[in-house]
Amino acid sequence: MLNTVIDFEVFVKFCCSRPKQVPEGTHEENEIWISFWRFLKSDSNVVITNYNETDLNNPQNLFLNNLTQRSNISTCHFGKLNHHNFYLPKYQNIHTVYFINESDVKNQTKFRKNNGFFFSFNDEYIDKWKELSFSENSVLHDRKSAEVKNRFSWERFSDYLLPFTDVIVRDNFIFKDINHIQDKFGKLIECFNKATKVKYNLLIIFNKSNLDIAFGNNIADVYKYLEHNKIFDPNRLNLGLVHTSKEHDRFMFFNYVEVDIGKFPDDSHRPTKLTFFPFSDQNNFSNAEPILSDFSDIVEEGEKNKETYGYIRNRLLSVTNEKVVK
Repeated sequence: MLNTVIDFEVFVKFCCSRPKQVPEGTHEENEIWISFWRFLKSDSNVVITNYNETDLNNPQNLFLNNLTQRSNISTCHFGKLNHHNFYLPKYQNIHTVYFINESDVKNQTKFRKNNGFFFSFNDEYIDKWKELSFSENSVLHDRKSAEVKNRFSWERFSDYLLPFTDVIVRDNFIFKDINHIQDKFGKLIECFNKATKVKYNLLIIFNKSNLDIAFGNNIADVYKYLEHNKIFDPNRLNLGLVHTSKEHDRFMFFNYVEVDIGKFPDDSHRPTKLTFFPFSDQNNFSNAEPILSDFSDIVEEGEKNKETYGYIRNRLLSVTNEKVVK
């Protein structure tokens, strides 16, 4: 499940903002508020930072007790968030989201510029929660089911993506036709670059029997072709390639969401179906773990057989071995 670092002041604001019941409040307000509370209570490991003792009669104490005394597999404890010059902890678990007490607009901009993690500030946490959970009330249409069945556009796909530091693309046919690499794979890279502000790790896993004949069976030639034709910028991302003989469905994995791909996205009139599975739902996260574990085995086998090239130390391959802020 995701890890959540939430500043106590933001937590207090959330507790005190519980909407009134219908008909004084709306169904939408209540559903969104309850869904965020459910996430904190059951679907996330929570660290509350900058905790201050408060009057026992304050409403947040009821919620604090509920969080700290829960008996399910998730946890809640108190800690502090150390950041230097608006950089979030470098070795933090990449499946961590942040709700930060920062109201200065200039400082918020610095956070956004320096980090590839998902975070929110004081007055935007509910809107950001809608994005993280792909709720039906977020910027696009119903992102909870999130099936894009109409004509595909790269701009639309980019709008769906959350910030990230690492991404894995699993596609057997991604380099099958050299004539389409610039148009298809290049546009995918542009989409990724737009979605995150920082340099990121990109791992491509593909079937070695489906390479364009121009590459022969040489994975290094694929990398050099992409580099020579400036399809990716090494200053913008660390690219790793992995050959495999294993068949697999098409996937994209990011820090906070899995994307299942019906076929490789393009601008044709044929509909492209992309299904989004946000990790804010712990069931989605649990379902992703065995797939990522299989990818880790593929990379390990590829290293032994010299079927890898470039930067392959993608942090999504180790979904449970990183530290949580304490």
